[in-house]
Amino acid sequence: MSWGKPRKMTKPTVESSTVESEIKAKLDALKATIQQAFDSRSRFWFYTLLECAYALYDEWRAVHHPKKNAKKAARLFGIKIKDGAHPLTTIIKVLTPPGVNTRRWVNGLRFARKQGVAPKDLVAFLKANGGMSGCERKFRAKE
Repeated sequence: MSWGKPRKMTKPTVESSTVESEIKAKLDALKATIQQAFDSRSRFWFYTLLECAYALYDEWRAVHHPKKNAKKAARLFGIKIKDGAHPLTTIIKVLTPPGVNTRRWVNGLRFARKQGVAPKDLVAFLKANGGMSGCERKFRAKE
């Protein structure tokens, strides 16, 4: 009695490994930029991080794979994420230097995304809406 054809084990395609290598290279470059801003000890160093994270998320949304790319990034960098976590959460966890409180950043960026803000206009939008805390409060109020 036969249950159908046996499945063939296929090797990972070059395309999927290229995507992971591109994700890793992109995140490593962004981490270097953010670490430089963090080391400057500027009061608003985190705007660099927020701009980079938001632009990367926007880029991933343009190719229609933000969740898949976020899962790959988490796996590449050894970060544990909760099921159903927003891709911005993963991006920020990967990019943030150790010891930084990122509690409000994801919700603030999600508010900016809901308002249709372009990545280049993010800092101006944040300043106009009471900073990251103000955006986070407005996001919570709309839930």
